[in-house]
Amino acid sequence: MANIQEGFIDQILGPIIGPITQMGNLMEMLPKLFQIITEVVMGIKDIFLGLAREFQEFPQGAFYLGVHLAIFVQYLGVFAFTNLFCAMQMIQNFTSCFFWYALDIFGKILYLVPQVFILFFSLLGVPARDIEKQIWDGLESLDRIVVDASGYHLIHFSKDVRDRCYNCKRLSTSALIGRAADTFNDINDPILPLMTGGLLDMFNGARRSVNAVLSPIGISV
Repeated sequence: MANIQEGFIDQILGPIIGPITQMGNLMEMLPKLFQIITEVVMGIKDIFLGLAREFQEFPQGAFYLGVHLAIFVQYLGVFAFTNLFCAMQMIQNFTSCFFWYALDIFGKILYLVPQVFILFFSLLGVPARDIEKQIWDGLESLDRIVVDASGYHLIHFSKDVRDRCYNCKRLSTSALIGRAADTFNDINDPILPLMTGGLLDMFNGARRSVNAVLSPIGISV
């Protein structure tokens, strides 16, 4: 009798309970579905915002890049031209300057002897480098006094020799390296962020939408 009653109840209530259960499951899925749709829409919004940003910022980054590259190429050209000119000048004057070059090299070789003692005393804790600097500062002061009085140097070659054999206006390697470092730093920031910031936003927006669609199966990119 109980089985008959249960069967009768199932026949009557079954068509009602089934849709209600399905409706309940659907209601449980709605928040997740709403979240997925929201993420997809937000991802699409990020794509369009990134596209707008790219159109706005890419020309600025390209302009800055062109300016910095033009300046660096100018530095590179000046460096090459001035150093080539100075090399040609040194080759042209080599014969008349050979004695002074040899004297300069000989003096540097002789100075290796006190350099060994300076290194030795420095290792012992004696401020030999400071003493060396004080001696050279004193010689420089004495040299200026002698030049003012007689026109001759004590520890330097004459101005004529320096101008002919050593002095040459050229762009130094350190200046070129400094300019290159400034260029690369500016490329890193702000040029690259300006040129690629919108693309990155578009990529992140696309990934956000794809991850939202794939989230029910537990996959993310």
